[in-house]
Amino acid sequence: MAAYLEQAVQDCGEEWRPEAVFAYGGAGPTHCCGYVQGLSKTKIITSPYSPIFSAFGLGTMDILHKYSSSCAANLAEADLKETAEQLNEVISQLKVTAIRDMRGEGFTADEISFYLEVYGRAAQSTEEERHFIYVSELTQTELQELGQKITVLTSLILNAVAEIPHIELPRYEAEGADPANAKTGERQVFWPDAGVFCATPVFSRELLRAGNVINGPAIIEAVDTTCVVPAGYRFSVDELLNGIMEEVG
Repeated sequence: MAAYLEQAVQDCGEEWRPEAVFAYGGAGPTHCCGYVQGLSKTKIITSPYSPIFSAFGLGTMDILHKYSSSCAANLAEADLKETAEQLNEVISQLKVTAIRDMRGEGFTADEISFYLEVYGRAAQSTEEERHFIYVSELTQTELQELGQKITVLTSLILNAVAEIPHIELPRYEAEGADPANAKTGERQVFWPDAGVFCATPVFSRELLRAGNVINGPAIIEAVDTTCVVPAGYRFSVDELLNGIMEEVG
């Protein structure tokens, strides 16, 4: 997983580094520090609802439907006004389908917003590029600006979005850094870096409070997952009860 993430980051360009990685699921927090090896000083965020984190996210996301069409056009040679009219006719047909489908989701036409993804190639290039245009119809000016990035337009996608109510998560006042109230004991744990079993404090995830800080090595047990905090890492609880794992040396 570490090698996969490191490669994914490298593919995004040398100047970019993730500020944070979300570790969730039943096993995510257990192995999260191993995932970010090679991504120096990357913060790890663990949720108090770890196993249902992805389902929760899915259930609270806005509704998005995507509709695609192939529409070849050479922006360097075409009449941009005529091309805009032709593309808008395609977009109009896609909108009819989108409004029908969104009605099935329970939304009226007035509750839908649209934006476009346009795919194409620059001159002398075989690699396809994607550009977002946050409008539901194309104008001659927008095509002219797009033509400065790509020469040949190959396809477009109409994105139809309907917003749903978003849940406001409770926020908690900090109760101090000392996690003593959450400590349940200690046990012998084998730490690969040390190469031996060590007496390691164990904490209850459900008893941790906002502001608590745990310095590794430590084990944090929840009813549905276990978070491993190696030496050199700090686990702190934020106002949303997320566990923030950071490398401290």
